[in-house]
Amino acid sequence: MLVGIGALLMACNSLFVITIGVLFYPILKRSSEVIANGYLSARIIEATLLIIGVIWLLLGADANISSQLAIKGNFYAYQFAMLVLAAGSIPFTLTLFKTKMIPPFLAMWGIVGYSSLLLGVVLEFIGIKTGLTFVIAGGLFEMLLALWLILKGFTLPRQEIQVQ
Repeated sequence: MLVGIGALLMACNSLFVITIGVLFYPILKRSSEVIANGYLSARIIEATLLIIGVIWLLLGADANISSQLAIKGNFYAYQFAMLVLAAGSIPFTLTLFKTKMIPPFLAMWGIVGYSSLLLGVVLEFIGIKTGLTFVIAGGLFEMLLALWLILKGFTLPRQEIQVQ
């Protein structure tokens, strides 16, 4: 029962991950369609990989596969999801910095946070166990960004007016 509830919560998280990409798409598109498409794609891939991790855990809980294999499957699905998140979010935060949509210190925090996440994933892949150490800065950025957006919102870049 607890595994089922946990799996449901993880699946809901994946839906929110996609929602974040969808909500940021029109905002990012004002500055760069490539970055907007890349960020949305990264969030969709991240969510898909997280769902695959949930499936691994459910397969292990139902004894369809060994629990060790299920844990490894979930671990690798999560690590690849974080790799995609970092790769898609570094250009995202660079865009936030360049366009001054949010305060520069907050955007820089995001750049550092997602770069740290990327480093942590690489270390995990080569066998150096880092746990959640390299996730902290990016996680704090995401919480602070959400709080900032609720309280202050974005400063949207001006669109160029084309005269015909």
